[in-house]
Amino acid sequence: MDIFNRPPTIAEDTVIYTIYPPPDTDKAKATALSALITTYVQDSLLPANHIWHRDSFELHLVERDDTSSPRVVTPGQLRLEGTMRVGDAVDDECVYDTDGEFLLIEAAQHLPNWVTPDNSENRVWIYQSNLHLIPLEHISPPSASSKNSRRKLPRHEDADTERDAPDEADFITIEHAVRLIRDPDIDTKASENIQAAIRRRTRGYPETLKQHVHRSRAHLPADIVLALSQNPALIQKAVEAFYTRDALQLR
Repeated sequence: MDIFNRPPTIAEDTVIYTIYPPPDTDKAKATALSALITTYVQDSLLPANHIWHRDSFELHLVERDDTSSPRVVTPGQLRLEGTMRVGDAVDDECVYDTDGEFLLIEAAQHLPNWVTPDNSENRVWIYQSNLHLIPLEHISPPSASSKNSRRKLPRHEDADTERDAPDEADFITIEHAVRLIRDPDIDTKASENIQAAIRRRTRGYPETLKQHVHRSRAHLPADIVLALSQNPALIQKAVEAFYTRDALQLR
């Protein structure tokens, strides 16, 4: 095991999300789409003055393979990507996180028997507002299933052991999976039981976020009050520092 050549560490309790625009999308259109999605999330979707538990929503354009990116795709393929540390706020999570495919956990009781954590990579997608699950009958050729094509799953910062190597025989590349999802002649839409389980989990959002707010009186220096009045989201940094302090910092 080479402990000096590991992929970049991603903090525990991090959620990763990737959007794949249509194949004919150029850089200008992808950049505009990123801006539109970000504006919608910040100005329309979320309650006013919403404060994320840790990191706020963000998207950035990825044009080529990047060693810091959790996903590896064909060079030149445009995609929008973002990562967020959610901490203990599981309601900030979606798509997949440090524990794998997050949405599958919500529908675990209704999944087909063949689904396992090792073979679900690149098989779980959201397309046209529905969850899609690509069956194992669809696999990529061995030549495409190289080590560099595998998702670089987040690691705990103190982890000293490598994850078990997944079975390459069941692997499907992102490019292959995206083509299948978009092919109207191939049925990849998950069962209605799975769709219903996920809808139950997300029902009520984003309005439900208003219930997850803690209020407390505090005496603060005037300069801190001024800073918070200008940018209320700064309170998150103070709360995180207080919440994650250790015994040494308390001395």
